[in-house]
Amino acid sequence: MGLGNENNRKFVSPDGHSEAVFGSNSCLVTDDKNGGTYNFAGPRTLGGVPHAVLDVAPYFIFGNSPSDMFTTDRFQALSGLMGG
Repeated sequence: MGLGNENNRKFVSPDGHSEAVFGSNSCLVTDDKNGGTYNFAGPRTLGGVPHAVLDVAPYFIFGNSPSDMFTTDRFQALSGLMGG
């Protein structure tokens, strides 16, 4: 999310639970908005529905850390993805 992060690359473990994000400089991204997260449900489990409910929705609503709860930039990013 945000300017300068367009070329980040995300790698997901084979089981779909762990993520790592690398920036365009090949360094691990660790900031709260763009760093990798842990997935309770893998993205390929049951067509991705559990992943959307358990991992994606809470990420956009609550953020990735306690300081991110209900930040408005998450909703702007989501609406941008949906054409809004």
